[in-house]
Amino acid sequence: MKKWGFIPVIIMVLILVGCGGNETQNAQGEENQGMESQSMESQSADASEESQPAPIAETVRANLLQALEELEQGNVEEGSELIKQSIALVYPEGQTLPPFDEAETETQVEGGEVAPIAQMVRDRIQSAIEQFEAGNAEAGVKLLQEALLLIK
Repeated sequence: MKKWGFIPVIIMVLILVGCGGNETQNAQGEENQGMESQSMESQSADASEESQPAPIAETVRANLLQALEELEQGNVEEGSELIKQSIALVYPEGQTLPPFDEAETETQVEGGEVAPIAQMVRDRIQSAIEQFEAGNAEAGVKLLQEALLLIK
């Protein structure tokens, strides 16, 4: 009888060990699934971030659109300041700004008429926005520098 009484105890121990192993495997499986879902979520978050512009780009765009509005309303100082802020966001302190040809801009403004100059400023700012959206920051900054020069 002692033999038969010991067998159920061994079976119970094996069952408990077997169940404990399954729980460990299940826990590991759940962790793997959790990690996979996290990696998929991060990949989808990365994809959505790639499809959306960076926060700096959004700020620059908003500043330039606001600058256009300010300039159209005659608030030259506020519009100029917004353009300068946009340039500072693209080229922070310590980075050298791209050079541009002032002579080219000056020859286009010889008449000194206000309406054509305002149109040229607007065109430069809108072209700068397009250049920034295309990823060409240097060309965009040059256009903004030209717009500032025209405003002076």
